[in-house]
Amino acid sequence: MASVHRAEPSAREGEDAGRARITWVDWLRVLAVVGVFLFHAVHPWDEFDWHIKAEEQSGGLTVVQAFFATWGIAFFFLIAGAGTYLAMRWRSTGAFARERAMRLLVPFAVAWTVLGPVQSYLEETFNDRYDGSFLAFVPTFYSGAWHEFRELGGPVPIPIDKTYHLWFLIFLFEFAMLAIPVAAWLRGEGGRRFIRSLGADANRRGWVLLLGVPLAVLNIGIHGAPGDAHEWVEFGYYLTFFLAGYLVMSSGRLLQAIRRDVWLSMVFGAAGFAVLAITGAPDFFDRYGADAPYTPQAAWYFFGLYLQAWAWTMAALGVGMRLRPFGAPVPRTLGAATMPFFLLHQPVILAVAFLVIPLALGPGFELPTVVVASFVITVVLALAATELPGLSNALGVKRPVR
Repeated sequence: MASVHRAEPSAREGEDAGRARITWVDWLRVLAVVGVFLFHAVHPWDEFDWHIKAEEQSGGLTVVQAFFATWGIAFFFLIAGAGTYLAMRWRSTGAFARERAMRLLVPFAVAWTVLGPVQSYLEETFNDRYDGSFLAFVPTFYSGAWHEFRELGGPVPIPIDKTYHLWFLIFLFEFAMLAIPVAAWLRGEGGRRFIRSLGADANRRGWVLLLGVPLAVLNIGIHGAPGDAHEWVEFGYYLTFFLAGYLVMSSGRLLQAIRRDVWLSMVFGAAGFAVLAITGAPDFFDRYGADAPYTPQAAWYFFGLYLQAWAWTMAALGVGMRLRPFGAPVPRTLGAATMPFFLLHQPVILAVAFLVIPLALGPGFELPTVVVASFVITVVLALAATELPGLSNALGVKRPVR
């Protein structure tokens, strides 16, 4: 690990940073998007269910995927929460809400409308559930989505079917709107006292890890609620990480403690993952479903799952603060292409896998081909999207602040 640079203090704890960028947050956001790409690109060869699967699957790859699955998306939301704190330092409430709508809801609507049928067609055709043309499939996709909306149009966070990877944008917008009253409270005297209390013992080794314990206890209750994928259980789980990202960015003392305790967080996270694996957590989670009874064993596993996820997200955050290259700004082109890359990566992966896997040349050829080809194609398309004014706005391209 490279020699470290000092983490910038929070505007709430010290000097007001104004509109100055805290660049390591931007870099971690870029890395999180690349991590999601890799996670999806190798999915056809792990043992988890996914849209397109190869005949040969790897147990070793499944373990690696399981490890990152326990905390990777949680870290993505943690970074999003940190970015929300930074965005709200200088925007008014109205400006913040409009900006989030333009950068999250508009790209979701465009990507779901255009790319949703493509992804669904590739999935249904590959799995021999549809054998017609794409043009004939498109109305079927939209009619199915409308039926699902009418069935699930009640109290669920995402009432639309077949959102694929785009569910993240809906959660993120909803979290951002919930952050508005939280931010208002934190700016008051009670909120400032709360932030000071969180950082009061930050000089103690492991304090940041201890802060994860009450959140893990809360997680026991969250996972006791019924629900399927991307419903209220996941909503509550990821919301805790999003708000945690907002809170840690509010306290310079907590940031310094996270940076200091990187290795302790890694050790604790590795130990937690090992304990879960040794005590049978993988088999339990394979059997556990939305209708499964919520037993003390389930509560224990969800408690442990959250603690090790918290440790790894804190470790990743600390690494971001420590790496010297992350002290430089993200190049504008790279920053602008991040959202289009996220929107486009999964449809590209599915399209490439749809063409490559039927060749049956084995994972030694198929996997690297899909990963490399998908990455190159997605990068090219994302960079092209940033240069087209109308398309770039529709895909949520972030313009530099002037």
